[in-house]
Amino acid sequence: MSSYWVKRAKEQVEKTTVLGINYKGFLVTPSNKEYYNDYMYKVETFGNSVSYDIELHNDIDKWQQDNWYYGVRSQWTTKNRLLFFKNIEQLDSFLNTFPNAIRGLHGPINKEHVENLILPDIKIKKVYKEKNWYNKYDVKIETSVSGDLFNTDKIPELKKYSEDFYEFVNNTVSDCHWYANQTAGWRNNYVYMTEEDFKVLQPWIKLAYDEIVSNVYQICQP
Repeated sequence: MSSYWVKRAKEQVEKTTVLGINYKGFLVTPSNKEYYNDYMYKVETFGNSVSYDIELHNDIDKWQQDNWYYGVRSQWTTKNRLLFFKNIEQLDSFLNTFPNAIRGLHGPINKEHVENLILPDIKIKKVYKEKNWYNKYDVKIETSVSGDLFNTDKIPELKKYSEDFYEFVNNTVSDCHWYANQTAGWRNNYVYMTEEDFKVLQPWIKLAYDEIVSNVYQICQP
């Protein structure tokens, strides 16, 4: 990652206001990403793209145009309407203006959470969610094969490297779940396991497979 983007990420960490687990009387759901690479906060409102309070959402549209049109992103879904905010002033204004329209509030709950969302080159990233993956696994390893994929002579070697890692995990971990099988997921894949199994795997990854493991995600309870 270029020095520009590293600097940008560090600046974003410093200027981001964390919400804690309760903000202005609203329960905060820890966010799992920086939305659209620019928005730190997300609000769910009552109503959806099919059924909604026309007067309320007309008022929200007018508020957005009059106050923060270029800093707030709006998106309708079949479940709700989502609004994304770049900074805390925009979020505060909306919460104060439409407190009864709020169905859910998402954002970073502490500084460590912000760092894990934004800073590059953090191999183990914390994910704040209530349930484990597949109701069982609290660690997810993301694999990505790097190399000259346009060089057909190199592809067998890269495939072999991926296959070796696939077999190594299966032979080392007693219980894991792959997102895709060895053939379909040789370039990019995910494997889920428990933290206990990951600790057994971790030193070997560092020694022999560090290049293929692009990220490790670990669930933290909010």
